[in-house]
Amino acid sequence: MLGEVAKAHAATPFQIALAWLVMQPRVITIPMSFNPCTSRNFDAADIELSADEIQQLNNAWTEMNLQVTPDIEITEETETELEPLYRVIIHNDDVTPMDFVVHVLTSIFFLSNRGAMEVMLTAPLQRRCLRPDPSQSRGAETHQQGAFCCGLEGYPLHFSMEPE
Repeated sequence: MLGEVAKAHAATPFQIALAWLVMQPRVITIPMSFNPCTSRNFDAADIELSADEIQQLNNAWTEMNLQVTPDIEITEETETELEPLYRVIIHNDDVTPMDFVVHVLTSIFFLSNRGAMEVMLTAPLQRRCLRPDPSQSRGAETHQQGAFCCGLEGYPLHFSMEPE
């Protein structure tokens, strides 16, 4: 179908598709390519499709959509039980350098520099929750990453987890 219309306009099928898309109401067409050869697709703006050609393309589009539209089954929503939140606790020490603690808190626990400094300075005074994690698995992942990072550098800084 596109090939026939393209031959009639001495254009490529892609140019015809773009010309047709541009004419569609409530459709914004944004062709994108980093290939310099596709700059000729801008010629699609100069193609004037006849009413008959537009109708043929509309019919082809409708047929194609009817063929690929999957059967949709509507199911009733069910309540899902959320996992309880877990929190990761930092147990600071007198040996681990402050800049390393801040680095771990910003790179693994995604705290801001200011938040990391606050946690680092208050952790020796109290058990400090870094953040509630959405699940035990996510909390365990960050807990293990923090422990691994500290272990690689030989620092005794460690973390623990507990339910929120």
